[in-house]
Amino acid sequence: MIYLKLVFLVSLSMATVMEWIPILVYVFTLRRGRSSTPAGRNVPESSSASQYSTKHEVAAKQEVVTVPEVEGDWPKFCIMTTLRGADPRIAKNLQSVLDLDYPNFEWHLVIDHKDDPSHEILDQVRQANSAHAQRLKVQVLRDRNPRRSLLCSSFLQIIENLDDSFELVTFWDGDMLVRPDWLKQMARVMADPSVGGTLGNRWYMPATNQWGSLCRFIWNVGAVIPMWAMQIPWSGGLTMRLSDVRRSTLMQSWSTGLVEDAPTKKAITELGKRMHFVPELLVVNREDITLGHCFQFILRQVLWTRLYHPNWPLVMIGTSFFTAAFFSPALVAIGLVCCGYQTAAIWWAVLFLAYWFSQFAAVLTIDSAAQGLLTRHGEESWPWGRGCLIRLFLAIPLTQLAYFAATLKCSFVRSVDWRGIQYTFRGPHDVRMTEYRPYLETTIARKSNDSL
Repeated sequence: MIYLKLVFLVSLSMATVMEWIPILVYVFTLRRGRSSTPAGRNVPESSSASQYSTKHEVAAKQEVVTVPEVEGDWPKFCIMTTLRGADPRIAKNLQSVLDLDYPNFEWHLVIDHKDDPSHEILDQVRQANSAHAQRLKVQVLRDRNPRRSLLCSSFLQIIENLDDSFELVTFWDGDMLVRPDWLKQMARVMADPSVGGTLGNRWYMPATNQWGSLCRFIWNVGAVIPMWAMQIPWSGGLTMRLSDVRRSTLMQSWSTGLVEDAPTKKAITELGKRMHFVPELLVVNREDITLGHCFQFILRQVLWTRLYHPNWPLVMIGTSFFTAAFFSPALVAIGLVCCGYQTAAIWWAVLFLAYWFSQFAAVLTIDSAAQGLLTRHGEESWPWGRGCLIRLFLAIPLTQLAYFAATLKCSFVRSVDWRGIQYTFRGPHDVRMTEYRPYLETTIARKSNDSL
């Protein structure tokens, strides 16, 4: 028995150290921030061999991305958006884009269907901001190709209609509340010619402490670490050069794929460029979610990694290892109680609680650093009440189980439901949309602030 205790103690110690080292480095990165590229720096990009995408053959050329000293010289940005359904805070989130302090951008939006509920809200926001109406380019999705997702069809439609005056492109979704300097943070980093794309994260600050919202918050707190370490892109913090998008394999990937961001790292790396993490690209989401929809959300996020990111085996191994480290002491304690070894069971129960408290401390440490960064940039903080902290503590093992279950399930699943559309797949680029229906016909009754 003493050898078993020693093995588990060493294993848990290793698991704790393996968790806390990247956590502390990430927290230091958030608190330190990054040094901005000096204003007025002109950076020529080295030429490379021309490559083709779905409908484009772009000759490689010498580019200059300028971080200016005067407002009018910022590189031209295209914000790409696809809308299907009206996210609960979409009006406020739409307004946050129109309030950007970036002087040189256009916002291209593709709406899933002319009767989509987001269309009316978008029209209202546009009418209330007539001075910025020329920035908005709204169109309805034309080609609902069943061999890719509606999301990918929308972005292909936008890219194929952009002219060469656009230098940079990024993505915005209806659940994103962006700060005024969102585009400027990305443009500064892209002045470096070795950078092919930026990396950022979303940060959940839900309005209530319902179980689903807390589990998604905890899952995201844990997810930002491997996303940062393995350079897993998230579209809300992702910027690329339009020329790189067209000459890489990215558009080919979209033409038969499900998501826009997960294949980016591979495409950018093939161009000989790197991804760059920007701590300031932490975008707030204040929506709530039910426990059942939270599990479906986690399943989709893990599934995109499995299909499109080269580090999927590491994600699966890491999830299995840390789940085993968390629950093994509790299972041993239960087994010892059943066998009549109460004293030994107490020792294992204490070990389980110690690791649980370590996880709780890790969540609060990362959240403190993230909220500190957000507060420095003008975001309203999210105070933790005593009752919410207790529920948060109890939600940690629930989240770990949900994450492990989603990882197991996505290893075998061959279909996914996404905003009322079911997709089947046999591989990352063997996708089939089973049936198209406008979102209006598939809306599920939810609370007013629940995520779609």
